Amino acid sequence: MPEWVANKQARIQRIREAKAALEAEAKSQGEAQPKPKDQYNFTDPESAIMKGPDSFVQAYNAQAVVDADSQVIVAQALSDRPTDVTLLARWSVRSR
Repeated sequence: MPEWVANKQARIQRIREAKAALEAEAKSQGEAQPKPKDQYNFTDPESAIMKGPDSFVQAYNAQAVVDADSQVIVAQALSDRPTDVTLLARWSVRSR
């Protein structure tokens, strides 16, 4: 168990930091406060909750572009978005 979880004062401090991060995110999106179901991940706040094969998981969406002839990876990206629809447009702009 991480030391901050076992220590009550450290745990309270981490919860306050998480609350502040959620409030800052809400303000950046033009909202007065976080939504009741907004969540914060203490171990990897940049990842997101995504649907896995059997349940929901905390994850990244990984993408790779492979040259068909040589089978070499020529580009890669990680995203915190569950779908990759927006990544295709971003990559096609880069490749021009």
